[in-house]
Amino acid sequence: ITVNKVVVNNDGGTAVASDFVLKLGAGTVTSGTATMATANTPYIVSEDPFAGYAPTGVVCVSNLDREDSAENTGMITVTPELGENIVCTITNSDLRPGLTVVKNVINNNGGNAVVSNFVLKVGATTVTSGATNTYAANTNLVISELQLPGYTATGTVCVSTLEGANNVTNAVAGATVKLLPG
Repeated sequence: ITVNKVVVNNDGGTAVASDFVLKLGAGTVTSGTATMATANTPYIVSEDPFAGYAPTGVVCVSNLDREDSAENTGMITVTPELGENIVCTITNSDLRPGLTVVKNVINNNGGNAVVSNFVLKVGATTVTSGATNTYAANTNLVISELQLPGYTATGTVCVSTLEGANNVTNAVAGATVKLLPG
């Protein structure tokens, strides 16, 4: 049984096949390398989850003109017959990251402005407070606002929900972030 890995980076991801941990049963295998298997024994072909990527499917083909597939998963069970060679390909695609800008207004000195009075920007694009917008991963995104007379920006805090990411960015007015896949 040979397990192949295909990675689709169409939303700014940079992962390669060797970044993924592929498995045949309980053992770890290398993409493109055949592993001897016992005939008439079921084997689970799978992979460990990889942050920012989702499996789009597994396709297994054999020299005996058999084909099995499973969509939207990174796992399938195959049972090789005597003399059969099976090649399984697991495909993953990077997940387009989202960015939500939330505006807080403090009216502690007699002001009466509300969130909708402020123009929020990501790059040159105007965004709505609390709405999630998606962007390509690994690009610098500048978060800013047009200043409203009588108000001063006191801080911008960015928090990532992706485990292991640089979780907090704190700047006085605006920030630049680079989102990872997912």
